Amino acid sequence: MLDIIKEKFEKLVRENGLETEEMAVYFTRLSPQEAIGEPAERDYLLLERKERLLQAVFEVLVGQAYTDMPGSFSGRLSDIIKMELKTNRQRTMMVSAVNAVMRFLGSLELPWYIVKMSNLPNVPKSW
Repeated sequence: MLDIIKEKFEKLVRENGLETEEMAVYFTRLSPQEAIGEPAERDYLLLERKERLLQAVFEVLVGQAYTDMPGSFSGRLSDIIKMELKTNRQRTMMVSAVNAVMRFLGSLELPWYIVKMSNLPNVPKSW
C-alpha cells in the first residue's frame, strides 16, 4: 500500500514542480505534551512512551505520523521519494511528508486555527 502512495506522491510532486525547487522537509520529534497537551485521561500510548509523533514541516504546513522509531531528517522532497521504505522510521517520514505536502497543495483540510492565522495562497476561501 505504501508503495502505491509513494508512486502517487512522486507523480504529484513532479506535476506541481516541487522536486526542482529549493524546498526542504524538516522532521522533528514531538514530546507527548507538544502532541496532545496534558489530557485528563492518561491512557494514551504517547504518554507511556511507546510511540512518538513525527512531524514534517513543508513550507509553513505540517504533516504528522505516529512512529516507534523517531528520528530527524532534513532534505528535499526528491530525497524522501528516493527513500526505501524498509524501516518504520522511513515509512513514517514518507507518511508525514505526504500529509504536509497534501496540505500545502490544498488537498487535505487544514485545522481551523491554521486557516484563521494564515494568508496561504492555496487555502480555499470557503475555509
